[in-house]
Amino acid sequence: MAIEDNYIPVNELGNGVTVNFGATWPIFAAAYIRVYLEDVLTGVQVLQVKDTDYSLVFSDAGFTVTFFVAPTSAKYVVIGRSIALDQTNPYKTSKGFDGAKIEASYDKLTGMVQDLDDARQRSLVFPLGDTTSITLPSAALRANLALLFDAAGAPYAGAIGSGATAISAAMTPVVTAATLADARTAMGLGSIATLNSVANTNLSQMAANTVKVNATNASATPTDLALAASNLLGRGSSGNIAAITLNPGLDMSGGVLRGKLVQRVRTELRTVSTGTTTIPLDDTVPTNSEGTEMLTAAPFTPTNAASKLLIEFDINASNSISDQILWGLFQDSGSAAIDAGGSPVGGASMQKVRGRYEMTAGSTSATTFRVRLGSPTAGTITVNGIGGTRRFGGVAVSHITITEYLP
Repeated sequence: MAIEDNYIPVNELGNGVTVNFGATWPIFAAAYIRVYLEDVLTGVQVLQVKDTDYSLVFSDAGFTVTFFVAPTSAKYVVIGRSIALDQTNPYKTSKGFDGAKIEASYDKLTGMVQDLDDARQRSLVFPLGDTTSITLPSAALRANLALLFDAAGAPYAGAIGSGATAISAAMTPVVTAATLADARTAMGLGSIATLNSVANTNLSQMAANTVKVNATNASATPTDLALAASNLLGRGSSGNIAAITLNPGLDMSGGVLRGKLVQRVRTELRTVSTGTTTIPLDDTVPTNSEGTEMLTAAPFTPTNAASKLLIEFDINASNSISDQILWGLFQDSGSAAIDAGGSPVGGASMQKVRGRYEMTAGSTSATTFRVRLGSPTAGTITVNGIGGTRRFGGVAVSHITITEYLP
């Protein structure tokens, strides 16, 4: 028979339905065909067995392999030919010319050449005239090494550089994909592999400083939501997605952030001041006619009537006599102290007089807190000094601080 130059091994992806695979090149004998199933992800080929995995029909015009179970899309069907490298036709001297026997021998030789040419095309080949040696180390010496090329272009077995990372079997289909869409599909992204602005017009043509949102229901068309300066994207009081402006102390749903510090105002006094009005050490509430107002806070305006206000003061003070320094904390023009206490200070000594008081703001109007100091018996109270004279060159600072916390 005539042999055409048409030997190309079969390589087709299964689909779970097709069972017949074939070609129009001859296999010469059933023993010469090789049928494999190749794993799409790993590339591992498993040789199939005739009459166990498939049946075979062949002739000079080609062959058909019929699988008993249709290969799935996870497998490639690979079919090739491997002719035995032998000569089994005996030739004897005779009077006649046995053309059929001679042609069969030549056919077999032609098939062998085609097989070898196919193997050559799948091999590492140097260009014509290249005299580079292809000798590699033994298997033991090249184990766990890579095929590399030196500065002269000669191949050798060596370690991959420290900056390189081997591609895992799982990522091989992604790296070897012909297109980006094929790579996304290999990663299992499905329809996202073809995601683009043409197919998703709802995501295109957006106005500046906007986001696309679906604020009502699953079937609604996304709309532009404009975000102004200082806006955050969140869920509004109705539960729908909205642009939210965070006022002091508000969270993204418009609710109050409990315990959040809203503001703090500190008033300092560095000068010397004195007072001689006493504060009785008895069981009455100090009044604004007792003691001397030594420290006055700047007006403070709460942001929330339910806020907690923490009033703290720290005063450098001395008493001209060996007696306590008593104090009263007053709010606005109220005549009665809202808090009171005392500090034991001996004569001619300067110490810290401290107080700490917490209350509910009650309103959002401006309010002023005042601290009055006095001795229980006749004496002179000096702030930021002793005996009416400044101490520490003005760095001894007395202060009062008001802090607002949301409840």
